[in-house]
Amino acid sequence: MTRSKIVGVASLVGLGVWSAAIIFWPATIRSPLPVEEEEVAAGSRARLFEAPLTDGNFGILGFHLYESREGQKYWNVRSQFAEFYRNADYTFLKEVEADFYSQPSGEIIRSRGDVGRSETQEKVVELEGNVLIRTEQGYDFRMDKLIYNGKRHELRSDDWVKVQGVGSDPTLKLQGRGLVGKINSEEFTLSEDVTGRKKLNNKRWLTIEAERGQFLVREKRAIFRGNVRSQLPDLKMESGKLQVEMAENREVLVASGKVKLKHKDKIGIADKAIIDVGSNRIDLKGAASVSSKGDRLQGSQILLFMDEDRVEVVGAKGRVKRGT
Repeated sequence: MTRSKIVGVASLVGLGVWSAAIIFWPATIRSPLPVEEEEVAAGSRARLFEAPLTDGNFGILGFHLYESREGQKYWNVRSQFAEFYRNADYTFLKEVEADFYSQPSGEIIRSRGDVGRSETQEKVVELEGNVLIRTEQGYDFRMDKLIYNGKRHELRSDDWVKVQGVGSDPTLKLQGRGLVGKINSEEFTLSEDVTGRKKLNNKRWLTIEAERGQFLVREKRAIFRGNVRSQLPDLKMESGKLQVEMAENREVLVASGKVKLKHKDKIGIADKAIIDVGSNRIDLKGAASVSSKGDRLQGSQILLFMDEDRVEVVGAKGRVKRGT
């Protein structure tokens, strides 16, 4: 049986000594953060603390709450101020930082928000207002509201989410509506209306539109699905799925599902297209064809060289069809 422990403290002083600064408030206390309606991002739900709060029992300055199971931390919440509501079984938090631990790797997904709420029995932590998630691999996710479900050990948001790399000149900029983050596998999925761009190693920008996008940050891969439209400076492509492999020394684009592309005056069709960004070569596979100026090449595999304006047919199943 898995043993779980949730611990709440006020502040840490010295080595291993916990000290609580507890302030008892009058029974008529309300939320210290009045909420302005115009602060709500487009498409977000009503704010957590828009309605009047129940009477707080007491408040704490320098609040710290975490959960551990079998000696491993799962989440860790810190806030400048906490206000307890025993009857409702939740804690209101102000200026919140929350860390979530991937199991079993121990990698930390960090987050912060202006305000928050913790429901101990339900193992739920909610953040709201200027919410930021940052992974150890260097990706930022920004939104208005975030919900952590401790039973599933995952993150969710229904808001518009902006994703970008860390630094003054990020090479990845994306946005979409809705977020699901699986902490143990470090997979983040934008649920719908994904748009954005990625700067490749050759300094060219890849722009993408898709119904949804999945980011496997530990594996440095991104997968876009549903009516995917992608574009490089000299290439336009449509596909059912596009996978972007972002290794340090090599970047590969793999499109699949009714692939159609256009490069200059050439139209390519295939079941799959593989683009090795460093080589500027497109490998069309499975019922592949390339049409240009009334001519048509057809085979099981076609190599299209973008810089050389050259086409090679491989595995033509006995013949190459030219013309319509």
